[in-house]
Amino acid sequence: MHGAAVHLALLLVAAWPLPGQGSAQQASRERAPGRLARRWSEAAAGSEAERYLRLAESAGALPGSPWSVRAFGPGDAAWRGPTGRHPWAGAFHAPLRRGWWLVRPNAEGVYNSGFALSQHDGPMWAGRGGTAAASLGIAGRVGPLTFQVAPQLWWTQNRDYALLPIAGGRFGDFASGGIDLPQRLATGALGRVDPGESFVRMDLLGLTAGVSSAAEWWGPGVASGVMFSNNAGGMPRVFAGTSRPLNVGIGTVHGRVVAGRLARSGVFDNGSSEISAQLLTGMIGVFRPRPLPGLELGATRLFHADWPTAGPGWRDLRILWSPLAPNVITSGFTPGNQLASVFARLAVPGRGVELYLEFARDDHNSFNNLDLITEPEHDAALVMGFQRRLGAREAPVWWAVRGETTNGRMTHLDRVRAQVLLYSHGAQIAGHTLRGQLLGSPAVRGGSGAELGVDRYSPKGRLGVRWWRQGLAVSREGGLGYGALQALEGSMLRFTAAGDLSLRVGVVARVGVSRAYDATNVQIAAGWRPTH
Repeated sequence: MHGAAVHLALLLVAAWPLPGQGSAQQASRERAPGRLARRWSEAAAGSEAERYLRLAESAGALPGSPWSVRAFGPGDAAWRGPTGRHPWAGAFHAPLRRGWWLVRPNAEGVYNSGFALSQHDGPMWAGRGGTAAASLGIAGRVGPLTFQVAPQLWWTQNRDYALLPIAGGRFGDFASGGIDLPQRLATGALGRVDPGESFVRMDLLGLTAGVSSAAEWWGPGVASGVMFSNNAGGMPRVFAGTSRPLNVGIGTVHGRVVAGRLARSGVFDNGSSEISAQLLTGMIGVFRPRPLPGLELGATRLFHADWPTAGPGWRDLRILWSPLAPNVITSGFTPGNQLASVFARLAVPGRGVELYLEFARDDHNSFNNLDLITEPEHDAALVMGFQRRLGAREAPVWWAVRGETTNGRMTHLDRVRAQVLLYSHGAQIAGHTLRGQLLGSPAVRGGSGAELGVDRYSPKGRLGVRWWRQGLAVSREGGLGYGALQALEGSMLRFTAAGDLSLRVGVVARVGVSRAYDATNVQIAAGWRPTH
């Protein structure tokens, strides 16, 4: 990948631990309890609470466990929350062993002044103009059974704006085809009720199984979930795997297998069934070697196929264990598509530093495994990042600095063999999407991305600022496409007696290869969650 060695060197320098970084210090004063995550159910994949829990692990306030398999379950350390003294001490309460409770309501609003921008905000789609969303529900535990019903209702003005002149008509996607990724989901206002963060799961004897529509995040990325993220929320699915890391002597293993249905946006249907519903099957495995605390190594594999006429069965799931090459045939003798990745994360408990990377490939190796060895950059993407916590574990204030870089652009191989941007496919033309939104990372799809952010955590909440860039690539060598999005935004979370207040304000500039495509968007997002 272009510049990979330079990127890695910069990350290592930026994340190198300071002397004494992990030493504990006596807090200068007591911290008032926070009011963010009064129940485990609020630490959803990609949420504010989940990001804090990840920092707590780096401080040693949370036992080390895999962060590459999210959402969390009763066997994960994050489910129980951090212990001891830390800035948000009192905010995380252990889950009830039995009984039921109300999931705190959540209300949020988003305003986009110039163009639609909806990323990493779950099933909601924020068009131009105003967007509102609300969720509430109940949760409970009965023996080994845990459930949550927390649907989300959202509505957006979806006002008109100038679209990029991309193939596919008025609502064209960022490629000439192979993905259901419209720039605009409809011609006017729209909304829907989504199952949201809902699930039912059984955890017994170290294993788990259930059904879910909650967001899933696979891989170590903080800003980019290559395979799954909370960008589009979660697909309706069944799942099975380990409920907690299992001891295998030389370390621990943790994993999950899923099978779900991907719905299309309807934008490209034109009264036909050209883009059919898709079956997505996938698996992820993570290994943590005992001699190297804080290191996790893992791999993922996903398959897309047409939804079987008679419904999915075992033959559709066993494809996950098929050889890496050559191409295989999925259910109904319809060509399928594959996504796969390998990743690593190093986060030594108490040191306040973590480094991670993930390398992904799209589609099977075209010829044999030698193809993978000699041309690994074909239809590939690389994500690398770091996160560093500043401040002792018991200090009343933590600072967090993070950075991430993404490279998924087309390479010189395009001169001699076909390539596509990740998530697209010729046969499975809906791509890796759910109702017109990516299940993975917008930065990976855009061909490139970067992010730098700083956050300050205190008993009062969080203050943060971040810069991010995201490419708008096309499927040809170089992949410059229509330029890139450049953004600078500030955000805050404030704990009050009435509830948790959040605010984010950002300016996003679409800087094109041609000035004709330049545009500016001011995005304002606000949220409120009442106190129990």
